[in-house]
Amino acid sequence: MFPTDSGPDEVRQSKRIPALLTTMLMVVLLSPLAENWKATPQDSFPLSYFPMFSHRRADTYVGNALMGVDQEGNRSILSYRLAGDGGFNQVRRQLAANVKAKRADDVCQQVAARVAQSGRGSLSRIASVQVVTQKHHINRFFAHQESQLSEKFHATCAVPRDAQLVPNETTQAKSTSEVIP
Repeated sequence: MFPTDSGPDEVRQSKRIPALLTTMLMVVLLSPLAENWKATPQDSFPLSYFPMFSHRRADTYVGNALMGVDQEGNRSILSYRLAGDGGFNQVRRQLAANVKAKRADDVCQQVAARVAQSGRGSLSRIASVQVVTQKHHINRFFAHQESQLSEKFHATCAVPRDAQLVPNETTQAKSTSEVIP
């Protein structure tokens, strides 16, 4: 086919180095799998055996949420962006720390003020804000089925608007899965 100056032994010799390097690379890449059989596995970056995907997760999840309630008592989940600057996980941790430190009232007032300042779209219908902790069944949540198992209220506050009626505490709230930006 192609003229070469090398014989069969030289061709074999030239393939040994790439084969050896490939074998060594495969051993290194597959070595984290051995952690699955150790009594106390150790995870490390960049060679990880991905315990976040291999460990069994709990059937339930408990997390904090901001709820908006309109004048008719309909409830909607408010966006995390109303609670603070940063990414979702950063704001989620800040909200959890504030709830734990019994500062939910402060968070509620800040979010209500931001809702009032926005005054646009679906936020213009929000009459009050609630800071709650909810417990959900994970599989039902991701299957878009009713998943809420419990809810604890930490704070409720009115959205400061001019000449707006705020629903009283006896208003029966109706829950929805709509997320309001």
